[in-house]
Amino acid sequence: FQRRALLEWDTPALVPAYESASQTNPDDPLVHFTAGRLFGLRGEGDLAERAFARGFALRPNDAEGRLNYAAFQLQRGRSDLARDALEALRKFGTEVPGMLRLEAALAMREGNRAAAVAFLRKYLGQRPDDEEARRMLEQAAQ
Repeated sequence: FQRRALLEWDTPALVPAYESASQTNPDDPLVHFTAGRLFGLRGEGDLAERAFARGFALRPNDAEGRLNYAAFQLQRGRSDLARDALEALRKFGTEVPGMLRLEAALAMREGNRAAAVAFLRKYLGQRPDDEEARRMLEQAAQ
């Protein structure tokens, strides 16, 4: 579903594919989280919101789902909702790959370069090969 959605489908093709996948696997929250992320990448905010909501109804404490939801909200300019999603994620008590990087992006969006630098340094301590994060750090440190 995800591979074909990224490589082959536009939004009108993705909608029935998502509905078909959710009927085939009605209790699989990953179907909904994946669709939410894909709809979000396409700028389909309402469709993404509904898909994420269906996923969270099945698995409210899904860490990857929350991280993807936060990234979606940040992408659409909703820093408040991104921050809420990250707060919920912190309460789970698990370290999710990419969370620090997303925290840094949120800090940058809010103009808090010092916090962004701190998040990125910590993140790069865990993942030193992430070149995009290095570029973000250079930008934040300027």
